[in-house]
Amino acid sequence: MNTNELKAFSELLTGALEVYGQRTSKLVINIWWNALEKYEFHIVEMAFGAHIVDPDVGQFAPKPANIIRNIEGSRETRAMLAWAKVQKAIGSVGGGTTVCFDDRFIHASIADMGGWSKLCTVEEDELPFKAREFEKRYNSHSKHGVKEFPRKLIGYYESNNLAQGFMHAIAPPVTIGDITECRKVYKYGSDNIKLINHEPLAISHHPKTSIPNLKDEDAA
Repeated sequence: MNTNELKAFSELLTGALEVYGQRTSKLVINIWWNALEKYEFHIVEMAFGAHIVDPDVGQFAPKPANIIRNIEGSRETRAMLAWAKVQKAIGSVGGGTTVCFDDRFIHASIADMGGWSKLCTVEEDELPFKAREFEKRYNSHSKHGVKEFPRKLIGYYESNNLAQGFMHAIAPPVTIGDITECRKVYKYGSDNIKLINHEPLAISHHPKTSIPNLKDEDAA
């Protein structure tokens, strides 16, 4: 989470504890924040919800360890679901199009693997190996958090246009997943060139998708 989400987190925590007749204070909120800050807000929100409806422990007020257990216990599942989303986008969108997923850990993992366009060139028989690599990297990022990640994953159309100086021809990234979360990833992500593959590649086909696009002002 980032500091802009502290208010939403405070409201979430206050509401969750009120279910059990407990009140919060600035000190309590800070303790919870320090314990959960490294996780994505929507994941923390889901973990609170899971605790409240858990028939075994949901009758007791949650402690940070309960929420962390809910998050950590589902990390491998989330990594597999994240890869399923990536693999679907590889087939439906392709490496020519610049994309923005709704998960910063996806961006960080794909950047580690050489970038979006490179990943999309992998042969089908290599995908199981790439899946394991992605899930390993995703698990690590979700466990330790990421301080910097690319705001978008460059496709080779944009890479080619950048190389030739055709800035006017660069289209907004295609969003993959929840549009609200995509906007957060785009807003808080980095333009650090080390995180993005700008190697020019030949244009060979057109984008396959009409998913709603982000606009540059979302980064403002």
